[in-house]
Parts: sequence; C-alpha cells; structure tokens
Amino acid sequence: MAESGGSEQDGHDMVFADASLAQRYITFRPQPPQALVQRVTQHWKAGLKGQLPEKSVLVDVGCGSGQSCHQFAEHFDTVVGVDISPDQLQQGRERYKHLLNVSFVEGSAEDLPFAASSVDVITVCAAAHWFQLQNFYRQVDGVLRPGGVLAVYSYWNAYPIYNSICLRDTIMQVWEGLGFWPQQHQHLRTGYTALPAAYADDVYVSAAEGGFEVSHPSDLAGLLGYCSSWSALLKYQQKHGEEALQDYLKQAKQQLQKAMGTTEENPSITLRFRYFMRMWRKPLVL
Repeated sequence: MAESGGSEQDGHDMVFADASLAQRYITFRPQPPQALVQRVTQHWKAGLKGQLPEKSVLVDVGCGSGQSCHQFAEHFDTVVGVDISPDQLQQGRERYKHLLNVSFVEGSAEDLPFAASSVDVITVCAAAHWFQLQNFYRQVDGVLRPGGVLAVYSYWNAYPIYNSICLRDTIMQVWEGLGFWPQQHQHLRTGYTALPAAYADDVYVSAAEGGFEVSHPSDLAGLLGYCSSWSALLKYQQKHGEEALQDYLKQAKQQLQKAMGTTEENPSITLRFRYFMRMWRKPLVL
C-alpha cells in the first residue's frame, strides 16, 4: 500500500503465498454474510437505473482461497477471483469447482488482467489494506464499466463467545502480543474510514450499523486455528522457529481458558465476525 509502506514485493506481503497459510485460510477464515453480498449487488444495480449489462462480470481482487467471491456466483454471470498466491488459488479451484461460472486467475491488484471497461463490480475482502492503493485505483478505473462499483470490506478480528462471556479483549491481547503487525493494519483498526476515496460517490457502512455479522459454532481448537491463520503468526514462526510458535499458541490457549474460567481442554464457543464496508461508484456518464 503506497500510503502505508512496509511491503515486501511490489507492495504485497508475500507471506500470504505460503502453502500452509493457504490451507489454514480456507479452513479457519470466515465467509462474508449474505446480507453484505446482497447489499453490494443491490447497490450496483440501483445505480444503473435498469440498464443492466447483457452479461455481468464481478472480479474479486485478493481473493485468497475464494471465501468471498463464490458467494456472488448466483448474482453475476461471471465471477473471477484474482490473487498473487498460486496455493491460495488452487485451494479455491478445488473447493468451488462445482460453480461453473467462477474461475481463479493469478494476478496482482496493481496489474489487473482484464480488458478496459469489461468489469461491472470489483470486490476486495480483507485485503485492500495490503494494496498500493493509488496504483490499484488506476487499474480499477481502467477495467470498470461506467456505473461500476468498487466494494472493499473486512472485519477487525473475532468476537469469540463462551457461555455469554465475550473473549474479544483476550483475543486482542493475543493479537497484540505478537508484535509482527505492519502499519497497514491501522486501516483495519479504523474500519477503512481512512482509506482514500476511489470516486466521489462514496458509501460507508460501519460494523456497528451494517448488520453484517456472521456467527458459527466452534470450539477452542477452532479459535486457535483461526489465530494460526494470522500472517503475523507465520512471521513469528519464521523468526523464532516452530517450537516458539507452539509455545505462543499454548500460552494463548491458557489465556483464553483463564478468561473463560475453565480448565476444559476444548470447550465449545461461538465465533462472531462483524464486517464494515466502503463502496465507490464510477460515474455513469463521463
């Protein structure tokens, strides 16, 4: 991201190309709620004033293993996920091969492999803060059709619940204790409010007001698995080794058990994620 710096290769943190991280992503990361998917789709359609394209195209940039883009398959004729990680893309191809209108291609946010004015909607889930934004916006402006929409959305960590006890503060202590979070994560802390605008037509939906919450049953092992998908934890492992990583996860488990007031090995919990979103529309008449 041009505004934040701290990138490793062409503005990207290549830790996401790690094969083991790709597996943890598809196993433990959440999928955006249907309410968010519908909001994006409705916002795009509303701006076209009934003039829908014959064949609609959605591109999900930084798609990872496809947790977000596959949900748009029923709303668009063609859905394409783009990512720099071959391992992440392969995970997506295998999991969503039954969706015949969804495909995955290797590429970067700053060099989108699409023709000019060929895309209706561009989505970015939990990845925009990693991009070189001004370069990305230029690419977006080139490939979006007039009236097209750029929607970026994410969540700011989990809200684990155990017997009505919210473990949010504890999971944030585990998060902060790593010390490997780059400056880009400030955009997550502020709910994307500080991202520069791509277009003047700018809609913001906060985590508090949007109703974009997903919740699913899990357990302590699942919560720790989610923690293991953090890019900072992989960096911690690369610097300190596997033994140090396991020690950190063991300490995290003990912190969480203490907060829950239980010594149970793997208690059931509920995992909640609250999404925020910004949407920009390319002018319909240029």
